[in-house]
Amino acid sequence: MALVNGSHFKFVYTSWLKTSHGNYPIANGIHPEGINKYYEFYNETIQIGFGSQDNLEKKILEKYPAYENFFMLGHSLLMTYLEEFFPTSCFIGEDKIKDDDCAYFYPIETNKGNYVLYNNYQVNVDGSDTECSFTDSIPEKIISLLRTNKIRLLICGIQDPCHHDRHLEFFMSNLEKVGIPKNNPIFIAGNKQLDSEYNTVTGILALYEGGKLFSRYPRQTQLGYISDLVREQELTGVLRTKRFLCFNRHYGKSHRIYLAYLYLKHKLYENSYFSFLVINDINNIANNFYNITNILDDLDQLNIHKYIDDLKSRVPIQLDTQHLSYKELSGFGTVDNYNKDFYSSTYVHIVSETCMNNENFTPFFSEKTVRPFMNLQPFVYFGDYHALKTLKDLGFKTFHPFIDESYDDEPDPLKRMKLAGEQVKQLNNMPVSQLHDWYYSITDILVHNQKHLQTFNHFDVLHQALKDAEAIYKNGFKK
Repeated sequence: MALVNGSHFKFVYTSWLKTSHGNYPIANGIHPEGINKYYEFYNETIQIGFGSQDNLEKKILEKYPAYENFFMLGHSLLMTYLEEFFPTSCFIGEDKIKDDDCAYFYPIETNKGNYVLYNNYQVNVDGSDTECSFTDSIPEKIISLLRTNKIRLLICGIQDPCHHDRHLEFFMSNLEKVGIPKNNPIFIAGNKQLDSEYNTVTGILALYEGGKLFSRYPRQTQLGYISDLVREQELTGVLRTKRFLCFNRHYGKSHRIYLAYLYLKHKLYENSYFSFLVINDINNIANNFYNITNILDDLDQLNIHKYIDDLKSRVPIQLDTQHLSYKELSGFGTVDNYNKDFYSSTYVHIVSETCMNNENFTPFFSEKTVRPFMNLQPFVYFGDYHALKTLKDLGFKTFHPFIDESYDDEPDPLKRMKLAGEQVKQLNNMPVSQLHDWYYSITDILVHNQKHLQTFNHFDVLHQALKDAEAIYKNGFKK
């Protein structure tokens, strides 16, 4: 791999597990009290390596559940990539930083969420509440080098959308309190806010993961059943029993509340499979309904409480998660769970993406976009502005004119939401025989998308992101 010729990339870690098998960096961003627990609980009988730190965390949290916030950052996608493609000489301690031409990065991975970057948080240590911030995890020597940009914070959240400026402002204010300039951090994200003043490089992780995972099915996945995919030879013309398939986990978002409205208004629970799993505060259902009032039907605007009360009485609405606790509903992995029966018995996927932003953002694609490609389904898309255009630029095919996809050209999220909803209603109102005939008339498109997705299994999603990060390191701050 050309990127690592020489060893001009240096990834700095401040804490290490020193073992008879070698030294392994502990993930950056963990509070010193959390690091102390790593050393306290370390046992050489467990498997040695980067991934074994997850096992250490589980042992620690079994005994000290109040320490959960200490471990919101850890090794994940970036470390897996670096371990595969970079020599061990690229991983160094703070004592190995030199005055040379190498590009020095201090990696932070937000694999479990961005909470500890954007918020002060409290933990109970030895019976006392302790308030912490992200900067409390960084040693003074590293802070001094971050101040001069000798080292750059490399914050990898490629599995999530880019950070909103309102969150970054708080994060930057904490950095500035210890003298780290706001042009220091480089963010690797799944999309980009085009008018942001911060350094962001991007990569589409979901296409790579989908292409890579395709050949691994059937297999047992996290939800406990054998996951498998619908394949071309299974398109036998059998009449399917349901119209739509739509997964929603965290539905405290306007477009998911709008999908819940369509679900209730048009009784989609009678002819489709939907899930609506988690909301932190059930009273927020009302707040999110009021956010979409202007795009509801006129009569429903006047009777909105009917839908609010109906949804509250039904949640959580589940498909394959009934065996999980409520806490587990918000924590299980969604990337590779595919209950084949749901896909083979429905015609149209309703993609309910992570976000539904306007023209100031590039589109974000998660596994939610990949699901219909994996399983030979057409789709109506509730996601970012010009997402369909971007997918077509990447070589996928969509379903215009049978589905009017002009909603993709509408920059206003609420208006786009309503236009996409009109397509759901149209598909719901047509005779199922017409929907069936259309589905089998486009199997060439569905098969093309499935095969095209598999070509992304060699898509080196982090290669270009790291090259872009190196350019920022060398050339300074970029808007």
